[in-house]
Amino acid sequence: MKAFVTVMEGCNKRCAFCIVPSTRGAEIYRPLGSVLDEAKRAVDAGYMEIELLGQNVNCWKEGKKGFADLLAAVSDVEGVRRLRFTTSHPRHFPLAAADLMAERENLCPYLHLPLQSGSSRILKAMRRQYDKAWYLGLVGAIRARVPEIALSTDVIVGFPGETEEDFEETLGVVRAAEYDTMFSFRYSLRPGTPATGLELVPEEVSRERHQRLLDVQAPLQARRFKASVGKTLEVLVEGRSKRGTEWMGRSRDNKVVNFTAPREPRVNRFVQVAITRAGINSLTGEAAS
Repeated sequence: MKAFVTVMEGCNKRCAFCIVPSTRGAEIYRPLGSVLDEAKRAVDAGYMEIELLGQNVNCWKEGKKGFADLLAAVSDVEGVRRLRFTTSHPRHFPLAAADLMAERENLCPYLHLPLQSGSSRILKAMRRQYDKAWYLGLVGAIRARVPEIALSTDVIVGFPGETEEDFEETLGVVRAAEYDTMFSFRYSLRPGTPATGLELVPEEVSRERHQRLLDVQAPLQARRFKASVGKTLEVLVEGRSKRGTEWMGRSRDNKVVNFTAPREPRVNRFVQVAITRAGINSLTGEAAS
C-alpha cells in the first residue's frame, strides 16, 4: 500500500482565495535525515509506495539542498518501488525534478500542477506569482522531459472580477495543457482571506461557467484515458473494486485500474494488467496472472 510522509508544513504564499497561511503558519521544513528515516521504516513495514506531502511540497529545502535533492535521496532508499509527491506550486517546481522523473523508474510519471485560472489578469488578482504564458511554458518543458507524464490540476471558476473573456482564457489553457484529471470548484468566500470584500460573480454565472469547464474537460480526459487501451500497465493492488466483482489498484501514472484476474491477487503487490477499456475516470483490464 502507500505510506504518506510529510516533508513540510505551512505556507509562505498569500493567495487571495486561501486561508491556509493564517491557519497553519509559515513554512517549516522537515530535516532530510528524518524524512529518510521514515521512508526506510515504511519500506521495512512493507509499503511499496511512498507519497511525499506538503502544502507546497516542492518548496522544501535544507541548507543548499532543494526539492530535487530530496526526491533523489528518497528515491535512492532501497525498497522504494514507487515515489510520488503532492502538492506542487507551479512557481517553485524545479525542472531538475522532471529530469529525475524521466531517469528513475521508481519516480512515478504523475504531477499535480494547480492552474487555478488561465487568465493572467485573474492570476495576478489571485496572487499566484505566474501568468498564463509562464505556466504553459512550464507544462511544455515538463512534457518535453517526461512525455508520458499524467498531469492533474485545480481550477477555480468565478473568482471575483472574472469576466467572460477571463473564463475563455481558462478554457484555452485547459485545452492546451490536456490534463488527465481536473479538480474544479466554484469560488466560495473564505472569511479572512485577501479576496474578502471583492465583488462576487453572480452564482448563476459561476454555475454555468463551471458546467462549461466540465464539458470541455470531459472529452480531453476521455482521450487521455483511452490512450492506455491496448497497453499492459503495472498496477499496485489496493483491494476489491467498488463493484465487488473486480479488483482495483493504480497505475504508475495514478490512474484507477479495475481488473479481473484468474486467481485472487494479493493486496500490496504488483500485477501486470492488459487494459481493454477506458472510462472517463478509470481503466478496465485483465491481469495476466
